[in-house]
Amino acid sequence: MNINQQSWHFSLFQFGLKMIDRFLGQLDSAYPYSERYEKRTNLCHYMRVILVYVPMILGLYAATVGGAVYVAMILPIKLFGISSCVWVIAFAASFITLTALVVFAMMLCAELYGRLSARVRVAAMNKQFAAATVTRGPGFGELLLDWLEARKARVCPLITFEDSASVQEGNS
Repeated sequence: MNINQQSWHFSLFQFGLKMIDRFLGQLDSAYPYSERYEKRTNLCHYMRVILVYVPMILGLYAATVGGAVYVAMILPIKLFGISSCVWVIAFAASFITLTALVVFAMMLCAELYGRLSARVRVAAMNKQFAAATVTRGPGFGELLLDWLEARKARVCPLITFEDSASVQEGNS
């Protein structure tokens, strides 16, 4: 089974592998987890990363950040009252304002970059669509059904990752 590298679920799989590396502290190791599965893996591992590991790690990060926010901002107000925690309120207001400014600046930079590179992207798209049509890999629904069948049969098929150029060349 071939998976197109341009699909959203492949991007989520790659994102998940990099999160696992960061979570396990293997970013600087000689053989990180994500490099083991650059070219191929099996369907069960692919779906496990997308459906189990990514939500689990994101949930742990959210719980950690939520706990830190609770300890730093809400707990002092509950313990000492609002009048003695004016500094917490001032810090929270300035932190939220600063965060909003940074997000706005990032969005502005992204918009400017998008406008500046629009001509290059349009030219690249025209060149890409001028070539023969690209066969797409299976969609996420098909992968999910294949995964459920494979889990029931207890045999997971191997999958390889191909970019759209190599898929196109293979069909010619």
